[in-house]
Amino acid sequence: MSTTTRRLPRRALAVTAVTVALASAAGTAFATGNPSPAAHAADTAARAFQAQQARPAAQAAPRAATVSTPTYPLVLVNKKTKKMSHFGPNGSGGFGKRTDTGEDWSDVKSVLFDDSNKDGYVDGNWVVLSDGYLGYGNENGGWARGSGWSTYRVSSPGDLGHSRDADLFAIDKTGVAWLYLGRPNGAIGVRVRLGSGWNNFTQIAGQGDLTGDGKADVVARDKSGNLFLYAGTGNYKAPLAKAVKIATGWNGWNRIFSVGDYDFDGLSDLMARNSAGEIYRFSGTGNAKAPLAKGVKIGTGFNAYDIIN
Repeated sequence: MSTTTRRLPRRALAVTAVTVALASAAGTAFATGNPSPAAHAADTAARAFQAQQARPAAQAAPRAATVSTPTYPLVLVNKKTKKMSHFGPNGSGGFGKRTDTGEDWSDVKSVLFDDSNKDGYVDGNWVVLSDGYLGYGNENGGWARGSGWSTYRVSSPGDLGHSRDADLFAIDKTGVAWLYLGRPNGAIGVRVRLGSGWNNFTQIAGQGDLTGDGKADVVARDKSGNLFLYAGTGNYKAPLAKAVKIATGWNGWNRIFSVGDYDFDGLSDLMARNSAGEIYRFSGTGNAKAPLAKGVKIGTGFNAYDIIN
């Protein structure tokens, strides 16, 4: 697998520029060499998301100086048009107004956000393309990080390795899970083997702390519909504790994901979409034995989209 730090090629810059701007607090930073049409769309998207963040911040209790769980946008791609849209929080546990960017995201497999300064909001992002290309972007620009990532299911539950930056959690085709420690500017650090058997899970989710101990956790659903919690340990050599079953009957959800803390209580929230296109929020409780509250419906009409997360 290639892991380089060269500048992103032109074909990936348009994608990265949009996500960099989406992540930028100022809403005006773009990757070096970014194509002009994407720059305009990115600036529009960033300003819209910045405004969405400002509203709930004023309504919710003030955040601490640093937080364990960020609040990220929900990024969507329309199944028919392949255009990207995104939602931010509305300040009361749901989604604000949808922002349509008009950008073609037909080759984007996932976008993984990073809150490196622990202020609760996006600082940078990974982009995984459908051909296995991996890139990273922040307000300083976009960088290539490697190819060959199509062999993995890649996610980022946050700072699993307890090194401050977001890490990559990757499951290979044989079911072995790996942790790639994140570094400033998206550099790839040490790779740690977490164990085998992860191909028994049909959904992997997590973004920050569910259990109230300040450590990032992972939730996984198996083929029988059982939901398991892998509590974070803070030890990069063994970042996940033994699995604990926390729910059954979760095969009714066709997508399980997290975009962090949407009810602004300092804990991560799990979200799930059903076959009717409804999204429910399961708030984190801070209780490791029962980490999820009862589901609350927060959106409808989401079957028209692929959730890019």
